[in-house]
Parts: sequence; structure tokens; C-alpha cells
Amino acid sequence: MPRGRETSATSQRAGARVKAAAKTRKTRAAKDWAPAWLEAFRERGLIIAACLAADVSRATVWRRRQADEDFAVAFAEAERDVLAMLEDEAVRRALHGWSGRSLSAASARSSAPTATRCSRCC
Repeated sequence: MPRGRETSATSQRAGARVKAAAKTRKTRAAKDWAPAWLEAFRERGLIIAACLAADVSRATVWRRRQADEDFAVAFAEAERDVLAMLEDEAVRRALHGWSGRSLSAASARSSAPTATRCSRCC
């Protein structure tokens, strides 16, 4: 008899864990990550950065984009906003220059040790 009670108690605990896990999944599913993701994408301009900010995987974003027409439209609008932001920044840098640190070949050469520099061009 005690063995049957143990099995019954074990089954009840397992059932409670399954219910708790299902409730957690429902809670996560109920929270819509799309608005936070779209905002982060517009601000950062990178899909992976938006995914990290909204705590969602890239695969989830792509699946939703394929399955949800409203999200696909919002994604396309955000993408256009990001492209406009990048174009504006490119024009600003072309007109006014960029004071940030560059990783161009010239700066790499200038930081190389003197012994490895070419005497003709560096």
C-alpha cells in the first residue's frame, strides 16, 4: 500500500509541475514582444540588437513575420525607418566628417610597429 501512495503522490507532483510549466508558457505567450522589438529595431537598426532588447530569438521574429501580416507591415515600416536613419547618417558623415575612431587600413598601418612598416608608402 505505501508504494501505491508514493506513486500517487509522485504523479500529483508531476502533474503540478506540468500545470505550472503550462501556466508559465501561457504567461509568456500572452505578453506581446512585438512592440518592444519594433521600437528597439528602430532605435538600434540591428535585428539581433532588437532581439536581445525584447528577449526574443531571431527565428521567432521571422516566424511571426511570415505568419502575421500586421507584424510584417510594421516590420517593413520599421525597416524603412532604419534605412532612412542610416542614409541620414551617411550624408552627415560625408558632409561633416566623422570624428570617431576609424579601423581603416591607414590607421592600422599607423599603429603598426615601425620595423614592419614599408619605408616607401607608410
